[in-house]
Amino acid sequence: MQALTIAMKVHNQARGVLEKATGTMVRFSAHHCFPLTGLADEARLLDILGTHLKGLDGPLALYRWGGFLDRLLDRVPDLADKVAAIIERHPSSPFHRSLPTCAPWDLPAEVRHVFLCEPRADRRMRMRQSLPEAPPGGLNVLCPDIVPLLAREHVPDRAWILFANSVYPIKLPELDFQPGRDLLLVDMPARLLSMPPLGLGYVHNAFKREGLNFQTIDVDVLCSHLYRIRQVFDFGEFSQLSDGTRMGEDPWFCENFPLWSKDANQPLLQELFGELLDEVVEGIAAVRPKVLGMSLHDSNVWSVTEVVRRVRARCPETVVLLGGFSCGTPEVAAHVKPDWDYICIGEADFTAGPLARRLIAGERPANLPGVLS
Repeated sequence: MQALTIAMKVHNQARGVLEKATGTMVRFSAHHCFPLTGLADEARLLDILGTHLKGLDGPLALYRWGGFLDRLLDRVPDLADKVAAIIERHPSSPFHRSLPTCAPWDLPAEVRHVFLCEPRADRRMRMRQSLPEAPPGGLNVLCPDIVPLLAREHVPDRAWILFANSVYPIKLPELDFQPGRDLLLVDMPARLLSMPPLGLGYVHNAFKREGLNFQTIDVDVLCSHLYRIRQVFDFGEFSQLSDGTRMGEDPWFCENFPLWSKDANQPLLQELFGELLDEVVEGIAAVRPKVLGMSLHDSNVWSVTEVVRRVRARCPETVVLLGGFSCGTPEVAAHVKPDWDYICIGEADFTAGPLARRLIAGERPANLPGVLS
């Protein structure tokens, strides 16, 4: 990422003149400001945030994802008196810390303020997008980015990162796994995003021609957006992993594809994208499709392998159907890593549709042309 510099004129009080100067643009990073490790400056800013939220006019809801909400309420326990609801994307119980929980779409009508209790920018954008349309009178959505407005003098140096231009915020695609589907066709990261997923589209149309009850889910597009959001708003530089590896400007450029395909890098990829993989597995497991179709190529073997392994444990009855670039010949396809029941060899748009229809019907055919089983 390239730092942005600006030219300006500043007043030299000693000389009484305006002088030319240049500066590097920075932005506030809540991710760096709130590492949630108990630092003294972090605790001070949580106190300031809590005091500000208590002073808002009207009922408040706190939107919870990670541990920020609990840290905030631990520091400012009387903030709970102001809270009408705790919002969770998927509420697991009716209460959290004795406060009622609700899904974003069930937000109580009287709520006028929502505070996104999350330092990570990618999560906050998804949280904000999930909130309902503003009711009459408006819905005031706040997040930790208000800290510099409340107490700039207390913001630690680590919280300022290089500013970079970007297209964000934009409307992000959602991982919406539709219940009742017989077949899920899923594309996992990473592929060359400068090219359309033609193979995936051909197979989608093949299933459509057969009249199947299916859904196609492109995880790769969302994954790339979430990565870039973190790069711009959380890190301010190339993402650095726990072992010191820097990801480069864009891991989806073809020159960076070895990063995805090396076995030794899989723990690092899990570190960056494991949360999204968890979400994919949970979504598939909730649907429990009769057939799970996945596109396989060199740079997504790691993610397909992990998803299939975990779906097998949760949904052993689901048939796994693979295809894609890494299944181009029988000799190559027979040795692909992910566990599988059927593999469509080569151009799958002629074989995948009829095969999927039979699998959904409960058949388990063998010795089909163009198919490994």
